[in-house]
Amino acid sequence: IIQPSFRAGPNEFIRDNAGKPLAENPLLDVRVRKALSLAINRPAINERIMQGTVTEANQWMPANTFGYNPQIKNIPYDVKQAKDLLAEAGFPEGFQLTVHVPGDRYPQAPEVMQAVAQFWTRIGVKVQLEVLPWAVYAGKANKNELAISVIAWGNGTGEAAYALTNILTTVDSSKGQGASNWGHYSNPLVDKALADSTAEFDEAKRRKILQDSVQVVSDDVGIIPLFHYQNIWAARKGLKVEPLVSDRTAATMVTEQP
Repeated sequence: IIQPSFRAGPNEFIRDNAGKPLAENPLLDVRVRKALSLAINRPAINERIMQGTVTEANQWMPANTFGYNPQIKNIPYDVKQAKDLLAEAGFPEGFQLTVHVPGDRYPQAPEVMQAVAQFWTRIGVKVQLEVLPWAVYAGKANKNELAISVIAWGNGTGEAAYALTNILTTVDSSKGQGASNWGHYSNPLVDKALADSTAEFDEAKRRKILQDSVQVVSDDVGIIPLFHYQNIWAARKGLKVEPLVSDRTAATMVTEQP
């Protein structure tokens, strides 16, 4: 997942084409965020970098999990529309962007973001990529010091509210919300969805609340989803592994087969 910074005002990592920090953050404009998302060729990343071991994402939840919204369409690779959106937002010639990525945390993350940088350059957003150790990167990202943050989030509970709480709700340490919302995305509809889903005990109604929140984030491009990692297990002959939707590895996944 790519988390754009929603910090207002100038940012040293977002510059005009002369290298001067822009007075206002262009990532606050949904048209710019949508342009960046449309400019990414996700199938190419899957095929050429990840060797088919990931599933291209259009939302933060993988299919068949509680809260996944099947109505959301895949994000197309559309350079022309991306350029048009940048022009509408006042950046027909693009701008400069420094993208930071941890080099020792997520499989192939630097290589993936190098590809993303190349895709963005094609629409006029000139990217400088900086690879940092996780300890340094996480400290800066957690303080919303960066322009672009990259994070992967395991589906520990098997449903949408877990990630919603940590990476999408408004940062509020007193409520335990937004702990990994490094871009400081904030949308009252998303916050309300979390509160409503927490109070709702009817499973069908709760699912609908979470699915609606996924649609809100998708329309708002609050994050830019790239792909879902596929967990791969190996087992000796005579054992059968049935993975859990919670993304965890547990002994209960394994049964003996005759």
